[in-house]
Amino acid sequence: MFPHRMRERRKVAEANRDGGPLRVDLRSEKAYTIGQAARLAGISAATARRWLAAIGRDHAEVRDPDLLLSFFELIELVVFARFRAQPNPVKVERIARAHAFAGTEFGTLHPFASLKLLQLGGHVLHHFDIETAVHVADWIALDMAGHPTLPGLVQSELDRNVDYRDGFAGVWHPRGRGVPIIVDPYIAGGRPVLEGHGITIETMQRRWAAGESFDELAVDYDLSRAAIERAVQAVSRAA
Repeated sequence: MFPHRMRERRKVAEANRDGGPLRVDLRSEKAYTIGQAARLAGISAATARRWLAAIGRDHAEVRDPDLLLSFFELIELVVFARFRAQPNPVKVERIARAHAFAGTEFGTLHPFASLKLLQLGGHVLHHFDIETAVHVADWIALDMAGHPTLPGLVQSELDRNVDYRDGFAGVWHPRGRGVPIIVDPYIAGGRPVLEGHGITIETMQRRWAAGESFDELAVDYDLSRAAIERAVQAVSRAA
């Protein structure tokens, strides 16, 4: 993220926190390059661009190297990635159609970042399957003893790794709650940070790469050595 954009987001966050007249939802503010969002979601930048094109983004815009995504769009990209990370991945275009269907049902532009997807997604996507699928093999929702549910990886991501605010994703735990890393659009411009400290993981990783030990970092951040090690290693694997 560029420094000037970081300063702008910091001002907005401070105004929101202080109860000033400026009330901007930073979750809708553009913050992540395609490359950054794709790495966080665990997919390639090319796949991320394919998803954006499938949900109707202008092709010239999708190819723009300066294109930025919001936190909501990041979470939707993560959900898309989980739909794809199945033994039999759902086709990109079909996920995009399901996204549009859910958007109409939920009344939002970002249905995959909505709490309603976790609460009602199985039933909504079951209706989508009934209306649009030619073969049962094309169904997105799973049938668990007559109860339609989201695919396991999608359900797990939304239920375990996302904190919600005002009905939408507010904080994301990109490596699961066992690793003290969060993505919060109101902290550090939405970059991954050490939970409870606001220190970017990039900063912590630089300190470790410069020769500081996990033990030294653990003392500085008042966390266990194991937690620090998990955080650094999780980011290293995703780099």
